[in-house]
Amino acid sequence: MIKNITLNDKQAIEELAQLRYLMQFDEKAAGVNMAKLVKDKEPIIQNTIDYIKDNLNQTLFIFVYLIDNTIVATASLIMTPMFPSWHILNGKKGIVSNVYTKPPYRQHGYQSALIKQIIAKAEQLNISTLTVNTYNEVALRLYHKFGFQKYENTYRLNL
Repeated sequence: MIKNITLNDKQAIEELAQLRYLMQFDEKAAGVNMAKLVKDKEPIIQNTIDYIKDNLNQTLFIFVYLIDNTIVATASLIMTPMFPSWHILNGKKGIVSNVYTKPPYRQHGYQSALIKQIIAKAEQLNISTLTVNTYNEVALRLYHKFGFQKYENTYRLNL
């Protein structure tokens, strides 16, 4: 069953923060060994909870796949305003984020169902473009299946 998380889902929000932390240590998902970089998990978890509470169903939309009331997969849509351009005419860009399936539940189509929900929500919000960043080959195949294409290189400066 797919569910859209709301602020009333306090237990789900805490579980999602824990999952967000765990997914960063899944080398296949993250593409890097985060265990060497992160020493203290509590600030990450608390900051994630705060971020969800501050942005949920405003610019952040979280979808989960539930089996027996347990979250087995999650995917999020972050809506971000941008200057309008030829490929983002209305200045609304969507970022697919926090895509994760617990290892025992992978390869069952749960992420396909969640990505369909994200695309539908993006269309409802009149988002012009959806982007996603990943190094995971399995995830890349999933995104290609939905029509995502490599577009441009992104560079990052950590401050």
